[in-house]
Amino acid sequence: MSDHETPDHTVPETRDEPRPERQPIPRGPNRLLALTSRLVVAVLMLGAAIAIFFLMSSTKPVVQEVDPAATRQTVIVFEAQRVPVQRQWRGYGTAEALYSADVPSRVTATVESIPVEVRPGAVVTKGQLLVQLDASDFERQLDIAQQRIAELDAALSQLDVESDRLEERLVLEDSDVAIAQTEYDRQVRFQERNVGTQQDLDTAERNLITAKRNQLLTREAADLIGPRRRSLEAQKASQQSQVNLAELNQQRTTILSPIDGVLQTIDVEVGENLAAGQTIARVVSLSPIEVPIQLPASSRMSVSVGDRVILEPTSGPASLIDGLGWTTTIARIAPEQDATTRTLTVYADLTDENGNARLPAPGMFLEATVAIADVEDRFVVPRRSIRQGRIQVAQDGEVVSRAVQVAYTLSGTHSGFGLPDDQWAVIDDVLEDGDLVIVNAATRIADGTLVDPKPVNETVSKASAQQTPEEGEATP
Repeated sequence: MSDHETPDHTVPETRDEPRPERQPIPRGPNRLLALTSRLVVAVLMLGAAIAIFFLMSSTKPVVQEVDPAATRQTVIVFEAQRVPVQRQWRGYGTAEALYSADVPSRVTATVESIPVEVRPGAVVTKGQLLVQLDASDFERQLDIAQQRIAELDAALSQLDVESDRLEERLVLEDSDVAIAQTEYDRQVRFQERNVGTQQDLDTAERNLITAKRNQLLTREAADLIGPRRRSLEAQKASQQSQVNLAELNQQRTTILSPIDGVLQTIDVEVGENLAAGQTIARVVSLSPIEVPIQLPASSRMSVSVGDRVILEPTSGPASLIDGLGWTTTIARIAPEQDATTRTLTVYADLTDENGNARLPAPGMFLEATVAIADVEDRFVVPRRSIRQGRIQVAQDGEVVSRAVQVAYTLSGTHSGFGLPDDQWAVIDDVLEDGDLVIVNAATRIADGTLVDPKPVNETVSKASAQQTPEEGEATP
């Protein structure tokens, strides 16, 4: 085909396929034979079906009637009864050391030595050496003060001698004044009788004045002995204070533990310069321990001093805290409530003298259960028996649920029910003595369900009393 030729789009011709010819129905004897064979096949198939039906009917299982009582679910129950209980309040608190001491340096000095055994965590006793400071400066201050006292003592001794000499001199001055007075009086009489000269009178008067002036100077010096003595004694007392202070500072360079306890920290090193008031160590006494417990503010009207308190750790590996707890009583109650947290603070003390071999460490967070002294008879059920505010009771072989109101909860065991539970709920009076309460409400059973109640004291093992997964299944 050339480039200018038009392509041929002619559709190729198709030819119809030859159709098979329809076979004519045989006529005569052949037709009768075909109809007969078809009839025989149909009869055979119908007979086979009938045979199969009778075979299956003869081999089917026979339905046996079952007693409705045999299909009842088995549930573990206990008899409701009133038991004496003490209301419990639950709170939390942090253990604190009742006695602890931040040991300061009371002088400015350099750390001279620290005993090898003084390390954080070491047990120390009251009066044990913690740190030794350099005392050379205070020893020098003590020497200076003592020398100054010696000088003042010498001055006081000299003053005593001077006082004695002035007293003797004053006696002589008194004699001079008396003699001069006598001479002056005689010259006055001579002058009155005109037998004496004016010069002799003037001389006698001058001698009298001189004697009196000397007497006044000596008396003045004697009178100053007392003030001078008091001044020296005051200086001596001041220096004695300096001596006492130097001795006290010298003693303060030996830093001792003020209490029995355990070293929490030691904050200084040898050669370090310390300022007065700087903390060098912290000592914590592990007994007694005080626990401030935060209780709901509504507990104020019921709790009182002497109520029993059970303290337990709130966290930690189960292997470490299992069975660990302490029993004590309320020692004090704070007068005010915290308006922000709406809590009341009570204080419980723990000592190793009341059977507590190992007390909680200071800083441990504890859960506290306070049992008030008043006892009341109430219905008590395990907390697992309550679901969505309802309990289930087996009544006349059927399940009946009842709405309950929990007044408060309790911790501990109640042997009268035969249950191992330690968490209980005190409920309002929706039960009657003898009601069969279903122990475990974890599996919800519809009201009206037929059940077979089994008292907990008839169970074979503790596991059956704790409602195993098989509980609630139909009994074969």
